[in-house]
Amino acid sequence: MQEFRIWSVKHSDSGTYTCRGHGRDSQSSEISDAVTLTVSVERPKATVRVNPQSSVYTGDTVTLSCELQQETGWEFQWYKNIHQLQNLSSAQENTLKVTADAGDTEYKCKAVRRNYYTQSSYDYFTKCSDPVKITVRAGET
Repeated sequence: MQEFRIWSVKHSDSGTYTCRGHGRDSQSSEISDAVTLTVSVERPKATVRVNPQSSVYTGDTVTLSCELQQETGWEFQWYKNIHQLQNLSSAQENTLKVTADAGDTEYKCKAVRRNYYTQSSYDYFTKCSDPVKITVRAGET
């Protein structure tokens, strides 16, 4: 197997790529299926969606979704107020279920794409989402 590496990728490297193998006897393989490389000039920004969007009371379950326009291959990092939430079993998923606490709590997220398959030690992070504030309403007594 051969691989084609592009070091210090640039926007101009965006495009469609194919490959073809050549043997010693001048025979060549079929052309591979095309793959498309899109190099973004600016890092994408995550967006947090909250469900329910209506009033929340202490003890209610709230579902947060970290959304990106890019598709798959991301791990997600969540922040409560300014602290990163650690050891989440759902790091591969973009949703987080939280139990509403008393007071105001801010959540935000970002996504990371790890370089497991290259010699590069750099991970690719999106921009952090704008924070969303969950305000817990006092229940009736």
